[in-house]
Amino acid sequence: MTERRIITEPGHVAQILELEANFPCRTCRQDERDKCRQHIQRLADWWLTEVRERFGIETRIIAGPTEKFPTTNANVAFFATPSDTTGELPVFCIALSHDAIGDDKHNQLQVPHLDLIKRGDRKLAAGIKEHYDRCDMRVIRHRVLNDSGKPLKMIRLRSLSIPVIEADVRESLLDLVEGLKTVTRVQPAAAAV
Repeated sequence: MTERRIITEPGHVAQILELEANFPCRTCRQDERDKCRQHIQRLADWWLTEVRERFGIETRIIAGPTEKFPTTNANVAFFATPSDTTGELPVFCIALSHDAIGDDKHNQLQVPHLDLIKRGDRKLAAGIKEHYDRCDMRVIRHRVLNDSGKPLKMIRLRSLSIPVIEADVRESLLDLVEGLKTVTRVQPAAAAV
């Protein structure tokens, strides 16, 4: 897959798995890559079914190679549309980075997505900051540490094999989506007053 794919149904998640499987890597063992694809499959299915149904919102995934390293790296971004007025918001993403040295940087989960509060709408960003920060703090203990011992923005995708980490990630995302839906529902009414 050399172009970005938009995935809206669980039956099409195989396109993401194919993308990951086709990247060459000298560091990752095959069993680790198989586990990575299982985590991607579970997260994608959950996002496109359970999250969509629970909140009554549109969800989709956009996956494709990165511009800088298209033969070894890809981004898989998970979007939600909590209301008609906000449009689509990036909620979290998976970075597949097989050009990186060291296997802890190869398959990363970013919860929440960095672009969520960096969008152009300052009022929306201010309204969702509390929910963003709460989500961020809930998963901070699962993040990779830098050389100074500070947490980076990434969680190793393979760590979702540990039930408590997977539960924390999912619960933090559910709380974030609920907050997004509440903030975006209230915001237009406040503007009308």
